[in-house]
Amino acid sequence: MKISRQGRSPPLAPRRSLAVFAAAYALGELWLGLVGKTLDFLMTLHEGGWLGKTYKPFYVILVGAGQAILIITGLSVVFRRKNSGAVNATT
Repeated sequence: MKISRQGRSPPLAPRRSLAVFAAAYALGELWLGLVGKTLDFLMTLHEGGWLGKTYKPFYVILVGAGQAILIITGLSVVFRRKNSGAVNATT
């Protein structure tokens, strides 16, 4: 099954934002010396707390589904290359 480039991007958007907020939290704490409310705000964004108790589970499911899509498509690429006899470019 071939998925167009436009079809791959929307399911992975929450995953990208999750990574950005996690990196901002870590860098803010370690390099910028941020503490308290600023870090709490970044963690709320990272965890989807801004959605409230009603919608936060949907955010978690969407992020998990995005991760599953990444794993499945990555494995399909690896197995497709392995079965086609393609030579690794690094060797």
